Amino acid sequence: MTEALNQRVLSDVIAAIRHALCLPDVPISAATRFAEDLGLDSLDLVEVAMELEARFQVELPDDFGERCRSVAQITGYLSQCYFQDAPEAELEFEPADFALAA
Repeated sequence: MTEALNQRVLSDVIAAIRHALCLPDVPISAATRFAEDLGLDSLDLVEVAMELEARFQVELPDDFGERCRSVAQITGYLSQCYFQDAPEAELEFEPADFALAA
């Protein structure tokens, strides 16, 4: 079931990126890296973060865009925050926290 939830979050993250940046035809997967694969800069990442906050109804840390490097990292982070058993997820994170569940 966790894999199904991660896949749903992944699908929503990709949709948010496509919507925020108007990238309907660009291939995006969990392995997609923001700077290397999509050529995103810090302003683009702010737009993505705002779209993700609205879509998932969470508040992301201010340095989220600097610390997140790939779609998999965002998916892992949101899966942990959004589907955690505790009512309030801890929003502080380390890069190791961004692993997509296997």
